[in-house]
Amino acid sequence: MKLATWFGPVDASLFGVLEFPGDRRVRAGVVVVPSLGIEQVTTYRGLRALTERLVRDGFVTLRYDHSGTGSSTGDQLDEDAWARWTRGVPTAVDTLRALGVEDVTVVAVRAGCLVVDAAYAADDVARPRVVHWDPPVSGQRFLREQTAKYKLTVGDDPADPGTSVLGGHFSTSTAASLRAARWSGRTPAALVAARPLEMDDPALAPLLDGADRLELRQSDLFTAPLAFIHHVPLPDIDALGSWLAAAAGPGYRSISPSRRETAVVGRRSDGSRVLETVRPVTDRALHLFTTYVEGEEPKGGIVFQSTANEPPWGPTRAWVEAARDNAGAGLACHRFDKTGGGEAGTVTPGEIAVLYSHASRRDAVDVLGTLGLPAQNLLLVGLCSGGWMSAESAIRSRAGAVLLFGMIQWSRVREPVTKTFLDEHGYNLEKQIPPTTESRRARLKPLARNVLPYRIWEALGRRGTTQVPGPLLADLMSAGARVTVALTPEDEEHFTTQRGDEGLRRLRRRGFIGQIRRIDTPRGDHNLYRPDARASAARLVSEEADALRSRLGLPTVEPTSSPITALFVNENIGGHATVHSALRTVLADRKDIEADFLDAHGPGPIGRVLRAPVPGLDRLDLDLQPLRGQLVHSWSVKRRVRDRLARGDIDVIHLYTQNCMLGGAGLLRRTPTVITTDSTGRRNVFSIPYRTPTRFTARLSLVNLLWERPVLHAAHHVFANSVPVVESLTSSDYGLPPERVTRLEMGIWSPFLSTAPPERNRDRRPTIVFLGTSMERKGGHLLLDVWRRAFRDTADLLLITLDPVPEEEGLRVVGDLAPGDARLWDLLADSDIMCFPSVIDQAPNAVLEGAAAGLPVIAHPGGAIPEMVVDGETGLLVDGADPDAVESALRTLVTDPDLRRRMGAAGHLHVVNRYSIVGSADTIVTRLHDAARKGTRP
Repeated sequence: MKLATWFGPVDASLFGVLEFPGDRRVRAGVVVVPSLGIEQVTTYRGLRALTERLVRDGFVTLRYDHSGTGSSTGDQLDEDAWARWTRGVPTAVDTLRALGVEDVTVVAVRAGCLVVDAAYAADDVARPRVVHWDPPVSGQRFLREQTAKYKLTVGDDPADPGTSVLGGHFSTSTAASLRAARWSGRTPAALVAARPLEMDDPALAPLLDGADRLELRQSDLFTAPLAFIHHVPLPDIDALGSWLAAAAGPGYRSISPSRRETAVVGRRSDGSRVLETVRPVTDRALHLFTTYVEGEEPKGGIVFQSTANEPPWGPTRAWVEAARDNAGAGLACHRFDKTGGGEAGTVTPGEIAVLYSHASRRDAVDVLGTLGLPAQNLLLVGLCSGGWMSAESAIRSRAGAVLLFGMIQWSRVREPVTKTFLDEHGYNLEKQIPPTTESRRARLKPLARNVLPYRIWEALGRRGTTQVPGPLLADLMSAGARVTVALTPEDEEHFTTQRGDEGLRRLRRRGFIGQIRRIDTPRGDHNLYRPDARASAARLVSEEADALRSRLGLPTVEPTSSPITALFVNENIGGHATVHSALRTVLADRKDIEADFLDAHGPGPIGRVLRAPVPGLDRLDLDLQPLRGQLVHSWSVKRRVRDRLARGDIDVIHLYTQNCMLGGAGLLRRTPTVITTDSTGRRNVFSIPYRTPTRFTARLSLVNLLWERPVLHAAHHVFANSVPVVESLTSSDYGLPPERVTRLEMGIWSPFLSTAPPERNRDRRPTIVFLGTSMERKGGHLLLDVWRRAFRDTADLLLITLDPVPEEEGLRVVGDLAPGDARLWDLLADSDIMCFPSVIDQAPNAVLEGAAAGLPVIAHPGGAIPEMVVDGETGLLVDGADPDAVESALRTLVTDPDLRRRMGAAGHLHVVNRYSIVGSADTIVTRLHDAARKGTRP
């Protein structure tokens, strides 16, 4: 028999599962103390197998969750968590002894062993029999291994308020306590079941002294399975069960266990208590957790679906916390076990928990029928397979709304993942090794995806051959469900690859109003392991909870802030990519905006043909080549922007610059838009280095206006990087009202903005640095010729460019620097003069980056450059097309180290005061909020 119950102090209840024989006669008791983090999840099914085996041998067992983990009360980031964990062990033992069971053994698993050792380290405490199952060598090694796995999987998060591991999150003080945990030698172990290679480790000597020993055979797969099938180490379980049976006394006694159904799991600001009950429902006695505010009669509910064969905790306990945060104001929250997961069913030796089983699909629908609420009043939430189950049960029950995270399985035709299924697909279940080769069908899918008409691809999805999202979204729409899908970058890539955007466009024409939201994380994080990813998920759950309250006529719970979601679209040419890299950096930590970035791609083969110069006409500047190049660029961007907007979650757009959306004014009029630009087409045509203006240039440039003007006039506001650009935009050419154009000195990000510029040895041989993606466009070839002619013997030259340039004595070339690469600042720190003779650039980041690093800058006085480089103070402005002028400026600085130092210091101060990207971002975000508030332009 099995009882799910709360135990321990009323204000700090732990959740546990009591198991005992049907006749309630037992010979001894066993408390199972779990591990931490992902190991608490992966070992769950194996620990169930152990306790089910022990019950057959006449034991009563108690498996429980540590405070702040699983379904127990408490906060993951509780500073006192370690003390709560150690107090939980004797509390669990006392719970069994209160049943009249004197012979109690504590079986601790992995990190749980360290907790038990600390719990009984005091000299004056009564100790039960202790068994350690796969104890770590030390807390430090355990935590180091777990944090390393975390960082390899999802990367580091400098803003993490605690210490993250896969499936767990600890406060700084708790992590320190775990890291400091060593074997005390004061908690004698009756049995140590360890890995063979660790039996002789000196660090385990205090633990092994006087203990029986058992070598584990399948510990690696048990604690760290290689895939989604959680391994049950039956040989190890049988050996442990036999030892425990032999150690227990022969006598039996009757017990009368009872269940505590309700726990206090929180309080609202008005003092009202948040309660959580656990009770069996349906004919399969599934455990249902219901969270609600005491005294309220809920009118609606949020139902969280568990993932795969896991307990109903959600990713790193996210569903437990979301249920307790969102219960109240008319809503109750529900979590439950379904067949194959958590406590549902039994663990049959040799079998696996079947994923997507027909029984679990039945469970998901049947549980909804036990809630006493109309299906239309429910919001169903799930991740990955739990998301699929939420969608499927919403369609079957006609639930009111779904919030689907991390969707990979989109087809409703899903064969249950049984042992037979895995065998047929080449999966080595014993060693958990996936198939080493793709099937023929899998190899053909990418080709078919690119050549098949969408309707055929969609039809294959309805048969289960492809994972096209459209049919599932269409079925949810037909069922009347409000749909929100949240995707991390890797989930989004899968959505796009499976032609999700194409299907979404078709659904929009049929009236689909669902949203596709993006959870922006650096490494994808499909499983929401990162705190920032879970925080984004929590916000979405709260938003959808309020949307449900609104539909039910209930008062909403106003959020403390309402961030907007902005799509930043970047032309991605030269320094524009650097601007977006800087914006990514400074916007990442802001709470008032969720920024999604879309960077333009280079043209494909057809695009390169369409933008190529026309022989004969190009010499007269009559072939419209620059405009054709921009239109080719814009065509690809417009398609991607249209697809992104179809997901329904973008509040406002920022363009850098208007040239990336030529012909896209219709899209921009439907979404509030702000544009930042460094030039206009009418100005650009006279400064293209590979084109020579002719008598036709001025008149033909009027054609640009046919494409630029509609885009600029569709925007709520336009930022111009210099006074000449402001004048061009407000002239009769473009006709923008002056109140809709503001000069914005677009800043940069640099580590030198918050520190002094690097010190340089005035007596060393100076290094001239050039920074530009293209040698031809940016004046690099002219500089190289000048250096070879006049400075080879007195100065070195560093070229940072993507163009191939052979190195020679005194010349160094760095050709692999991408926007945002931190190596740039070391390269600038080792240089002495920046020379940037480009005549095309209007507001180049390169001159600001050089000045930020304390370099005097030589540049051409075009566009905003006279504002960025103060001639004679922070650098020298010369005609960048005149080699003699460039040589003269270089000679002035190469021969005068004191002048270099003075100009470099002045330039650094100039950039710090006027060109920080933080200030630029503040200005842009304020205007984006204003545009989002005003809505679309007529």
